[in-house]
Amino acid sequence: MIVDCISIDQGFERKPSSQAFLYAVEKYQLIKDQTLVIGDRIVAGKAAQMRTCLFNNLDIVTDRTAEFIIRDYWEWQQLIFNPINVSVETVNNGIHQ
Repeated sequence: MIVDCISIDQGFERKPSSQAFLYAVEKYQLIKDQTLVIGDRIVAGKAAQMRTCLFNNLDIVTDRTAEFIIRDYWEWQQLIFNPINVSVETVNNGIHQ
């Protein structure tokens, strides 16, 4: 696990710039397609060619290009710690049935 804070305080550009993500990939020798960016906006993660998860707690999906869409921290835990049990609806389009 990596614990770090990369922010504008260190001179990085704000979202949607992918600069901070690319810095982290290089610094920690991450593999882009095995690294998951989770957030309320995924443009920077996509630009950095990383996997993305849209945190959509307001149920307002404006960007369906994320590989995963979650609505709460329980779903986040399922995605991270037990990805086999994440529902197909959540993974594909954020719709729960």
